[in-house]
This record gives sequence, structure tokens and C-alpha cells, in this order.
Amino acid sequence: MIIGYYSQSFFGGGYYYKISKKNDDIKYKLEVLHSAIPNGIPNADQYIKEYETIEFNNEDIRMKTNMDSKLQVRYIDSNILINELIEYINSINLDKLSKNKYQNNSIMDGKNWSLYVEQLNKKYYIKGYEDEPKEVENIWMKLHQIVDQYIRNSLNGILGLAIGDAMGVPLEFMPREKLLEDPVTEMKEFGSHNMPKGTWSDDTSMTLATIDAIKSTGKMNYQDIADNFLKWFKEAEYTANHQVFDIGRTVLYALAKYEQNRNNPTDCGENSELSNGNGSLMRILPVAYYCYHKSSTFSRMTEDEVLEIVKDVSSITHRHEISILGCYIYTIYAIRLLYGDGKYSAYQYIQNLDYSMFTKNSINRYERILKNDISKLNIDEIKSTGYIVDTLEATIWVLLNTDNFNQAIIGAINLGNDTDTIGACTGGLAGIIYGVDEINPTWKDCLKRYEYIEKLCTKFDRKIFQTTQT
Repeated sequence: MIIGYYSQSFFGGGYYYKISKKNDDIKYKLEVLHSAIPNGIPNADQYIKEYETIEFNNEDIRMKTNMDSKLQVRYIDSNILINELIEYINSINLDKLSKNKYQNNSIMDGKNWSLYVEQLNKKYYIKGYEDEPKEVENIWMKLHQIVDQYIRNSLNGILGLAIGDAMGVPLEFMPREKLLEDPVTEMKEFGSHNMPKGTWSDDTSMTLATIDAIKSTGKMNYQDIADNFLKWFKEAEYTANHQVFDIGRTVLYALAKYEQNRNNPTDCGENSELSNGNGSLMRILPVAYYCYHKSSTFSRMTEDEVLEIVKDVSSITHRHEISILGCYIYTIYAIRLLYGDGKYSAYQYIQNLDYSMFTKNSINRYERILKNDISKLNIDEIKSTGYIVDTLEATIWVLLNTDNFNQAIIGAINLGNDTDTIGACTGGLAGIIYGVDEINPTWKDCLKRYEYIEKLCTKFDRKIFQTTQT
């Protein structure tokens, strides 16, 4: 069975959704192919090679020859979501919509709206927009909502972050040379912090504290976030086993300052150039989900608006411009992934952003990411320290040089040194790209408080979605 959707000339980018199911397979596959960049997408061939021909009514539509720009593909395996879409389509009286016989080039004809549906031997080609714009638009929006619901599910990234963190905790401070001699490929116990298997560190705790603060009201309240950081530090809230065993110096100073006055948490962060560790980068991912949720199909949050939020959230502990810029790059990269960009096109996007609001000195610190191709560097040229620039370089380097979630985590933690944070930052982005289902099930089974993280993410998603709709 195939259910195919196509929208041409949709705000400068075309989208094509294909849902398919093999006769002997109990699962559905949803492929989202889109031409988001008019000038093409780097390395697009590797995404579309297998799917450059799509069959409609026994006629081949060759994507490469019919589209001006190249296409990407994103794989989603979710029986529940596909069934929800099929139920929605069944509830619509498609007979009321205009039906025309399918023609070879009509789905590529550049009309504002086109829809082709093949379901259970019922075939409809809905030209639609000129005759029944509201009905067709409703179908499109429902499809977008369902796909969006899967991609924006914060559990993908947050669980990925927690897994990377827990995988790296036992290896923290270990030299790369030793790890590369005998790479770690499974969840370990004890090690550097003498913690049980599956224990996460401050990276995940502060991330969960941020999520919990946002999900309370659906809004960004920096005092709530700072209060939750204190609950973590003073009361061991948001920890894996009610122990706080890892806290950075800059975070410690900032929280002590906030605890004294309880005012203006965004003024409490350290502002020295020596205070540019990765302590705000490791917990910034919820900001990407928040900004993504606050955007809509027709009105996305601007980069300036994202920057203001990133700046304030980072400044609770890390107020220096180098830290803010690193968090901004990471957040925009994550948002582009949530929009459906591939990891290469998302990387190209952050390279082409306007950073003129930052000083030249700060921009130059990220030169290897922004002006060169970080993925081309040799592993010996990648540092894995707690300095935010090194952490961001290592994260993007690993992400671009691996092909699945498990590879990314193994690559990140075996760089050595600050393994928990590099694992966490890499895991957050890899989780968005590959999804929860691609994570090694043994790792998930070992992770402490999995159900707690899952429930917190669900509440966060629902609250943000509700406040966006009202």
C-alpha cells in the first residue's frame, strides 16, 4: 500500500511524503522527501540513491529529472502514527473532492496543492486547491502535524543525550590513546566516578531541570530554570540515583551567586574568558525543542528570537560571549534537524548564518566549524576537552563522520577526556536524526530512570504544543 503526498512551490520548498508497507511487513514506513534548498543539498545522492524512482499507477516518476533541486529522505518507522493518518483519511469523504485521472506529469505540475492517495484499492488524484482549498489544506496540515509530532518528540533528543552521558560517565578523564586501543562499545559501571551502570551526570540532570521548568507553564521562565538547578545541586533532584557527583566550577559559582540573591538569574553566570567550559552547551537542547514548538508551518521563530533565548538560558551559568555563541550554533543546528534538514544541510545552514552580532574574536574561535569543513579533519586534530569550542567541534565532527546513533555515541565517548559531555551533546543531535528506535536496546535497558525521562518529555511536548495552539 502506498499513500503519497506532494506539495509544489510551498514557500520556496517542495515536500513529498510517501507512506509504504510491504505485503509481508507489519510496519509502515514513512519517507519525507523535500527540496528545502533551491541550490541543492550537499551529498544529496547518498540520501536518494535508493529512492530516486517512485512508482505511481505503474508509472515511474524519476525524481532527479522532474525536480530542479535535489531531494532528501528521512526515515520514520511508526505504526501508530501511520494508522492515525489512515484513520483520518478514512474519516474524510474524499468523493466530495475533485477527482481527476492521474496523468504522468500532473503531480509535478507546479500547482499550489496536489495530493495523490492510493489506499486499499481506492485511488484518488486530488488537484484540489483551486476547487476545494479548505479540504485539501486540512489534509495537508494533518499530515504535517502527524509527521511533525514524530520529529519534534523531545524524547528522541533528550534520551539520546542521556544515553551519551551515561555511556561517557565511567570513561571521563581517560586518555584517548588508551580508549582507542580497546574501544568501549557498551554501557559500563563504576569507572571514573564509581557509579552504577546507566548513571547520568550533571549534563542530563540540568537538561531535565530545564525541561521541567518549561513544561510547568509552557513558557521560558529563567527564574524557574535557575530554581530547578538549585534543586538539583542542593537536593539531588533530577539525578539518576539521588547523588550529585559532578558539577563544574563555573556552574557552582553561578548557582552560589543566584542562591544568595534569587534575582536576575541571567546576570549570575560567569563572564570571564576563562569561564567558557561546556556547562551551558550540555543543557541547551531543550531550548531547540522550545523554539521549534513555538514555530509553526507558516511562521517560524527568527534566528534573532532564538539567540535572545539562548543567550538568557546560557547566561544563568555561562555569560561570556564565546559560550553564548557555541550554544547558539548548537541550538540552530538542532532546530534545522527538527525542521527535517539532513545533518549535512543543517551544517551548511549554520555555516551561512549571520554572526555579525558577535565579536570577531568569538567568531574566530569557531572558525574550524564555520569557515572550514570540520568533518574533513583527522581525529588527531580533534580535541575532546571541556572547553566549549573543543566540545562543539568534537560533537559535529563525530556526527558528520558516523552513519547511525550507536556509531555516533561510540565515536564520541572513545575520544576520551570529557566523555560524558561530548557523549551527551552528540547523543542529543544523533537522537533527533535517528530517533529512539535506533538506539541500542541494551543501552536503553541499562539507563537509570528511563520511564521518568519518557514521562517528563511527554508532558513537556504536550504543554508546549498546547501553549502554541492557544
